[in-house]
Amino acid sequence: MNLPEVGEKYKTSFTMTKDMVMDFRNFSGDDNPIHVSEDGAYSYGFQNPVCHGAILLSEISRIIGTELPGYGALWSDLNISFMSPVFWNETVDIEIEIIQRSEAVGVAKLQILVMKGTKKVLSGTAKVMCLNKINRSLPMLEISKRCALVTGGSGGVGLEVTKELLKEGYNVVVLSRKESVEINNLQKDYLGKIRNVLCDLNNLSQLRELIINVNKEFMPINIVIHAASPVPNKISLGSSINGVLDEYINVYIKSLIEILDVCAAGMKAAKYGRIINIGTSYILGTPPLSMYPYIVGKEALWGLTKSLAADMGRYGITANMVSPSMMITDMTTDISNSVKYAELQKNPMNRLAEVSEVAKTILFLSGEGGSFINGTNIPITGGGI
Repeated sequence: MNLPEVGEKYKTSFTMTKDMVMDFRNFSGDDNPIHVSEDGAYSYGFQNPVCHGAILLSEISRIIGTELPGYGALWSDLNISFMSPVFWNETVDIEIEIIQRSEAVGVAKLQILVMKGTKKVLSGTAKVMCLNKINRSLPMLEISKRCALVTGGSGGVGLEVTKELLKEGYNVVVLSRKESVEINNLQKDYLGKIRNVLCDLNNLSQLRELIINVNKEFMPINIVIHAASPVPNKISLGSSINGVLDEYINVYIKSLIEILDVCAAGMKAAKYGRIINIGTSYILGTPPLSMYPYIVGKEALWGLTKSLAADMGRYGITANMVSPSMMITDMTTDISNSVKYAELQKNPMNRLAEVSEVAKTILFLSGEGGSFINGTNIPITGGGI
């Protein structure tokens, strides 16, 4: 809560009724005849019964807790004097004023004055802690309103995660360079739940226009799963790396920024968003030789992921990377069997990663379980690097 300013005041009138006194007696057990009996009060020298002082303090507590400073205020110190009794059914005037404040410790000091006509009934001070509300987890967007954009969705990890998302009830937009028989079949099986958009991620202006149209005509995108990748071919230093690098930076970095530039506002408004980028185990340890553009591109994507996590987390948007070791996909078709076999022999689990294992991790990050996982790079490597 915001600390009130010095000089802020709250004034009100308060009638202390006989019913309040009787209710307080029943609640507290304080049946002192001075308070609850006309004859008892008279026998102690009072013309009328005296209201319990705690009733007046309860009204002051209400003011502090709901009016000034208000919700989040917690009494920590009280120094008061009762100067004149208040009898059944009498009305008093209460004034509370902020006389000191400490932003550093979140404490306000209050002057309290209670008057009955021209008579002082109560005077004193109180210190109040002004507490800030501790954020809890944000409510999850219902699954029918979640829409995942999957880049590179026609094959490999992208295709597998598309299948998993559809099975769970998500809506999916697949970005791919060409049509796919499997995606066409999924469109028939999940009518109205999946849209396939053909796009070259190197064409940033076309990409932006397509994402804008999808947000308007299909539904707002609030999950981005960035699985697209050029084929990670080897290239030696000095062999025109800069020219090749441009494609990796376009696909991994610039296209993602273009997508998020369109989609981030909707994610913020929904207080829900997931950005999940596909990395590689090659950036977790010593990389293989002569794969400069691929490694540089994935390292740049990891840097972007961390920056997004730091910047977007406050809006309920998480950004993470999933980094699998070698898998059998269309991207590894040209890698020889002997290389794949050597890779699995180095692995503690004596096998390669499965595309389905990557997809299920992405599915987990997209849902409730991933709500507080942010800025991480999850290795799916079986313990190997």
